[in-house]
Amino acid sequence: MSHPEHINTADGLARCMGNRALYQRLLHNFAKTQHDFALQMQAAPDRESALLIIHTFKSLAGTIGATQLSQAAAKLEAAMLATLDELQHVLIDIEQFNGPAVAPVAPTQTHLDDSALPSQWSKLSALIAHSDAHAKDLLSEVLRNWPDLLQQTHVSALHAALDRYDFTAAAQALKHIQA
Repeated sequence: MSHPEHINTADGLARCMGNRALYQRLLHNFAKTQHDFALQMQAAPDRESALLIIHTFKSLAGTIGATQLSQAAAKLEAAMLATLDELQHVLIDIEQFNGPAVAPVAPTQTHLDDSALPSQWSKLSALIAHSDAHAKDLLSEVLRNWPDLLQQTHVSALHAALDRYDFTAAAQALKHIQA
């Protein structure tokens, strides 16, 4: 039996506590489920799914002892996050340069119990539930109309979550706001 060049089998076997049958199953399952990694990435419906696919790939590669592959996947994951973060900064710069795309529809208010806010939170909740990127636009509009809201801890958390397109965290923050 030849020694694999790109898999540290000693490391993989150690992770399986020396259970060779288990390790062979892991290798077989990796080959079966990850051979089409590029197609899985291409078919990812959203950012979170793509990141989960990369993260899973990275972890599975590490588990079987494919250290260089796991490290490459970690770089891909970090590069994707950095790219998406930088994209958000560029989009904010574009918005600031061009001015707001949507004019404020109401005078500035600062109270969470303002009569127009519940309908805005409901609209935002629906967008977040569907992982719709327009949720960020709606929150920006709300914050233009009620800028003091950003001082609220949960509103700030909501803003940060939507900046990262983390719809799970955004939903949690919005629940606290609507409570």
